[in-house]
Amino acid sequence: MTFDVLRARTTLRRLVGAAITLLFFSALFGCVFLVAAFLNLLPDAFHASLAKIGETALLVWLLGAAYGTVIALDRSAPEFIAVRSWLKPVHSPRWRAVICSLLGTAVAGLIAHMVSPVFDWPWMLLGTVIGFMFGWFGWRWARHIDF
Repeated sequence: MTFDVLRARTTLRRLVGAAITLLFFSALFGCVFLVAAFLNLLPDAFHASLAKIGETALLVWLLGAAYGTVIALDRSAPEFIAVRSWLKPVHSPRWRAVICSLLGTAVAGLIAHMVSPVFDWPWMLLGTVIGFMFGWFGWRWARHIDF
């Protein structure tokens, strides 16, 4: 008899958990729908400012990814960073340079898009070269950034 009570409690707990999950995600999607519907009612100037905020956030994310690449792939990076607790110290200047050159290309392309909608190849090449140099030098430049 006790076993049936425990099984019933476990089943009830699972059903309540499933119902809470269902309600949470339905409320979340409902809120997202309401926000999207509200944004469609706003003037075009507000849409343009939201696009600029998104582009700026993407730019900061790309620069942070380059900094994180240097931290993850340079053995001389400091040990106080939380990632080091589970990440084995790796020293790979080639991979660092390749990844940072790709990120530099993306940063240059994003800046070129923000300034002018025309796609300029020389700026992309310059971003690739700068990203490669930052990746190759690694922690030697990144240690001067203080948050």
